[in-house]
Amino acid sequence: MTHQHMGVNRQPNDMVIRWENTSGELVPAFGVVQADSFDNDSVTYSVIKPDGDGSLFFLNGPTAVPAGKFGNSQPWNGKALIALIDTSDAEIALGSDLSPTEGEWFLSNGSDYKVVSNVDSGEASVLPNGGSGSGATILFEISSVDTSCKDYAVVEVLGGPCGSTPVRSDVLNVFDEAGCFFDLPDNEFSNLVGVRGFAVQLEMPFADSTRSCPEKPECRWVITQLCCPDPI
Repeated sequence: MTHQHMGVNRQPNDMVIRWENTSGELVPAFGVVQADSFDNDSVTYSVIKPDGDGSLFFLNGPTAVPAGKFGNSQPWNGKALIALIDTSDAEIALGSDLSPTEGEWFLSNGSDYKVVSNVDSGEASVLPNGGSGSGATILFEISSVDTSCKDYAVVEVLGGPCGSTPVRSDVLNVFDEAGCFFDLPDNEFSNLVGVRGFAVQLEMPFADSTRSCPEKPECRWVITQLCCPDPI
C-alpha cells in the first residue's frame, strides 16, 4: 500500500476544531479522524480511527498526534485541506472523489471529498463535497428574525465558493451555534434585519437539535461571522 500526502498551504482561520485522540493509536500527519463524542464543557471532540459507522470526519494537521494527546483541525470554510490518501489501487487524478476508509487513516475511493489541485506533483488538496465534516460557505443577508426564538435567522444567499453555483433564497435558516452573535436585547435583535454575514454548513450530530424553533437538522447552516447591527 502506498500513502501519498495531498495538500497545499493552509490559510489562517479563526475557527479551529479541537479534539483528543482516543483511538489508542498514533494519528499520522494529515490523517483522517472520525468524531466519536463531544464534550460541551471543554468544547472538544473525542476522535477515533474511521470505523465505517461515522458521519463526521476531520483532517489532522502536519503533526502526528499520539494516543491520549490533543490535536487541531481546520474546518473547510471555503479553504482546501490536506489529507493522507491511498494510491495503491489507482492513480488519483484531479477531480477524483474520495472518502474515509474503514480501519485506516487515509482517504480512498468514495464521494465525500474532491481532489482540486497539484496532482501532477504528487501532492493535491481536497475539499469536502458538502458531506462529512463541513460543507459550503455562503455570504448572506438577514431578511427576518423572531424575538421569540433568538438562535436563528431567515436569510437571503448572496454568494458561495468559487466554482459553485450559489442559490439565492429568502427561506434559508442560519443558526447561532456559538451563542454570541444573536445575544442581544429584543429591541436590538430586530436591528439584525439587513445585516450581512457568513455561514458554513456543518454536520452536528452531538449538538442539541430540539431547543430551537424551527427544529434544527443535524446538518445545518451555522454562522461564523456577522457584521454588527446598527445601532447597537
